[in-house]
Amino acid sequence: MRSRILALALLVSAPVSQLGAQQLDAPPDGPSVIVVTGGASMSVAPDAVSISLLVSSLKKRPGEATDAIDEIADSVVQAIQALGVDDLTISRIGYGVAPRWDYTADRERKFRGYGAQVTIRVETGSLAETGRIVEAGITSGAGQMQGVRYTSTRMDQARRDALRAAVEAARLDATAMAEAAGGTLGRLLLLTTERTEPPPGVRLEAITVENTGAQITPQNLTVSARVESRWLFSASSATE
Repeated sequence: MRSRILALALLVSAPVSQLGAQQLDAPPDGPSVIVVTGGASMSVAPDAVSISLLVSSLKKRPGEATDAIDEIADSVVQAIQALGVDDLTISRIGYGVAPRWDYTADRERKFRGYGAQVTIRVETGSLAETGRIVEAGITSGAGQMQGVRYTSTRMDQARRDALRAAVEAARLDATAMAEAAGGTLGRLLLLTTERTEPPPGVRLEAITVENTGAQITPQNLTVSARVESRWLFSASSATE
């Protein structure tokens, strides 16, 4: 797991002239406070994937549409199971049926029939099988791959590691600011955080098709954390 600390010069809430040793909600003779924001990111290799395949049908009657979609979905599931992937979980979600319409140039509606759809979700820890699963699903009747989502069981630990790095970055920055202002960093008054990373694992590094089928390579997942800290500023006797 690789880490990356964000450039601190870009994460300080305001220039040193504004934040270093300034008064925050205190009378003129009150304590001076330094406010610093620190951030860090961790890179985590995914160890699980969730693949969503859309199956749909359009028929004149609702029952015909649902029967057709069930038949197609069964074929998709059987084709994926036939791959022999050991750690495989397949579920059906988002089942629905509704009338479909076309609109003419003069905005009149023309009834097309009843459309039914269901999403087949495939989950596995065998990341190398992602391309084969997608290909099997599409060739057996799924009309669309809705998405490939990568996740990791180490995301929580990576989040905590990023928080530790972000706090240390804030402390080092605050220390530098205090020294530049001619004093020293005092005790910590406040430390708070907010979640800043995007939902994990939706990105794909590459999708290529070869004779062996679709080759899908995931990127590492990025977990980011940001903290805001407030510290007492102690001015040296030479600056008082």
